[in-house]
Amino acid sequence: FPKQLTVIACDIWKEEDIQNAAGKVKEKYKKIDFLLNSSGILNLEQKGETNLSQVHADSVLAAYKTNALGPLLMGKHFSSLLHHTRVEKGMYTGVIANISARVGSIGDNKQGGWYAYRASKAAQNMITKTMSIELYAKQVLCVGLHPGTVNTSFSERYHKNVKHNINEPDEVVNYFCNVIGGLKMDDSGKYLDFNGKEIPW
Repeated sequence: FPKQLTVIACDIWKEEDIQNAAGKVKEKYKKIDFLLNSSGILNLEQKGETNLSQVHADSVLAAYKTNALGPLLMGKHFSSLLHHTRVEKGMYTGVIANISARVGSIGDNKQGGWYAYRASKAAQNMITKTMSIELYAKQVLCVGLHPGTVNTSFSERYHKNVKHNINEPDEVVNYFCNVIGGLKMDDSGKYLDFNGKEIPW
């Protein structure tokens, strides 16, 4: 879709890349309506740790840089393009949505393991909440969204252990459109699943 889609290369670990990407978007479009941060890794091995002996510092730091610092820097450089929040057809524009995960919930952690991913997503949740407080006065709405287990290569090796439904990517897009479409400013800072149900921190 060359007339509808602009692709800009951006390394989420490099702040200058993010800053340059924001500059290109501003130059071409002046503003944006939504910012969806979906970058994510389990760790460098792409395999969740099941015990402490499997934890490696460089792998944990990589998860933090991708899952927590990445969305933070995206918010830093793109939030100024979202300051023109308005309601169109009953739906807010000016939304930052960070793709989180239920395993980032401290209150919902019943199984342990996955140290790097859990901790980095919990950090991302704190970042989302903190951004929501700062940006509320500018009418920029910030939420964390849990997509459920999605049928992608990211989670493929764990599908056999899943006790609930596995969502297809196009289903998740529809779910998130419905959730985002129903948001109000009072929802800013919340941590929601794909059905719009709030998840405990």
